[in-house]
Amino acid sequence: MQAPICEVCLKSDMLCSACKERLETDKTTQAEIDISRFIYKLSEKVKSLQDAKIEKIIESNNILIIAGKGDGAKLVGKGGSVVKALAKQYGKSIRIVEQTSNFKEFVQNMISPATILGVNIMFTPQGETYKIRIPSSFRNNVSISNEEMSDMSSNLFGKKSQIVFEN
Repeated sequence: MQAPICEVCLKSDMLCSACKERLETDKTTQAEIDISRFIYKLSEKVKSLQDAKIEKIIESNNILIIAGKGDGAKLVGKGGSVVKALAKQYGKSIRIVEQTSNFKEFVQNMISPATILGVNIMFTPQGETYKIRIPSSFRNNVSISNEEMSDMSSNLFGKKSQIVFEN
């Protein structure tokens, strides 16, 4: 299994100097470490996890796991077993999204089953903000808040964003 920390650190309760530095410089978070270790322990029972790649884990009101390309199903598990175990352990909703370099494709995966009407770029004195336009009929179906979307798009793409519902 590939994770934001090395395999030695996945197996132990301590961090090597390289992983400790990643934590201290905010290249990884304590949540990423804890969740990666939990998934690593699950990989002893769920063999498909042994080949999975975890790119990033973002914890807020929900837990978002960015999987490597093609690894989303492995992290969901057969019948959702891995996601259910994570939800039970952390008491939060779990969302698995495969890594993509395309911002619009990533956002579409995040807000699915809602669809994107468009993405507009607003130029402000503070910099660019990406306005993600979604039909208002999906207002109750989008499980991610504006703050969470903004945090995720900043972390992953270096872009500020906001969700806007329109008719």
